[in-house]
Amino acid sequence: MTEYRLPYCEFQDVFADGETSEPRVYPVQDVQLDWDMDRRGFLRGSALGAALAAGAALWPAAPAAAQSVADVARHAKIRAHTSTVGALAFSPGGELLATGSADKRLKLWEMPAAALLKTVTFKDEVIALAFSPDGTRLVLSVGGGLLECRDGRGEKVVWSQQGTDEALCLATSPDSRTLAAGLGNGSILLAGLDGGQPLGAIPTGPHAVLGLAFTPDGGSLATVSEDGAVGLWSCPDGTPRRPPVLFPGALNTLALSPDGARLVAGSDSDLLRWLTLPGLAVERERPARSRKVLAAAFSPDGLSLASGGRDTQVKLWHSESGELARGLAGHRASVVSLAFSPDGRILASGSVDMSVRLWLVPEGEFMTELFDPEALEKGRQINQYIFTNRYGQRVTYTLPCGSPIPPGAICVCNCVPGRLDLTFRLPSQPPEMRRRSSQGTGRYVCTCVPVCTCVPIK
Repeated sequence: MTEYRLPYCEFQDVFADGETSEPRVYPVQDVQLDWDMDRRGFLRGSALGAALAAGAALWPAAPAAAQSVADVARHAKIRAHTSTVGALAFSPGGELLATGSADKRLKLWEMPAAALLKTVTFKDEVIALAFSPDGTRLVLSVGGGLLECRDGRGEKVVWSQQGTDEALCLATSPDSRTLAAGLGNGSILLAGLDGGQPLGAIPTGPHAVLGLAFTPDGGSLATVSEDGAVGLWSCPDGTPRRPPVLFPGALNTLALSPDGARLVAGSDSDLLRWLTLPGLAVERERPARSRKVLAAAFSPDGLSLASGGRDTQVKLWHSESGELARGLAGHRASVVSLAFSPDGRILASGSVDMSVRLWLVPEGEFMTELFDPEALEKGRQINQYIFTNRYGQRVTYTLPCGSPIPPGAICVCNCVPGRLDLTFRLPSQPPEMRRRSSQGTGRYVCTCVPVCTCVPIK
């Protein structure tokens, strides 16, 4: 008989007529992804106590893994929204991720657990999002020209104002006092964050402002525009720090390095351009390998740059050299929004495929996908599991019913409380000499009948 050390995972079949199979117990490292949860069985993570630690006779180890979590989830079509996710923003403390979509919804998620906390519905699409650096404000741009400022938890509306031009991008000043909104008419609207009071406007030209960012000292605003112009403007008076630099093709996105020494502009022509500040001199150009660059973001330490575009991959670049570090595959349509967590450990990517994926950086490992049951395709069912990764982060995995279970995961979707009497025997005892484990009493077990495992379809 094989003897194992703690911790263990336990697998047992539970049938509709109430009968059960013998429990099979495995070391956590042996419970791999080719163990499928069907509608008749369940998996429960369990430490079986001191008797097992002393050496219980257990069943053989599970077979080796056939797929990774990313392999399974990549084909799962998990949705955070029901339309394009064009806006992402982490709160300054990293405990919240805000997502905005063309489905007219703002959603707030607990991080890193990836649990949905709140949904707010508007009359038009949510175009852009920005938290204030002090975490007390969350600003949204909504289609039709609405600007709305909420508290840092997204609970209460602090102020709102209706304009005639849509804000396509947002930025908040380092002192958390000023909002800058890049408009479709080519101007930058400045407003006070506390009450929305007008602070002026900066005309940049006749073409839409598609990206903007405050410099770290708050004294300047960098912009990119639909006509391919890169500008640097004094704030709040709006005088140009340098004459705008014009490139061929639209510039869709801008990322400013944390030290304010350079910016990166992503273009329709599939180029990433590094420019120095304040001179706006081109430092380097790199083919983005994305067919069109639609999103870019610097990591908080400034060492990595993330980009996304029409080829569906997220790219990670070494920001100093401009060399490609790796590509992150998984989205099924264009990547249109990116955001790093404040500690730099998580990269969120939003896509036209309606999903939001979380990646561990700099490794580029898939972490999980955000999931809202309301966004589930009609007729499909989903399982969810809680997993603690090697960094101690509790993460929610979402996979289709019948999918392999992530190693070490615990089912949390519609679990039911109940008593499960586990039996085991020590190696020196005959089969009829069995002991009961109190570990099964009052614990939550994940049953695999449709009602208890899968999200109900409305």
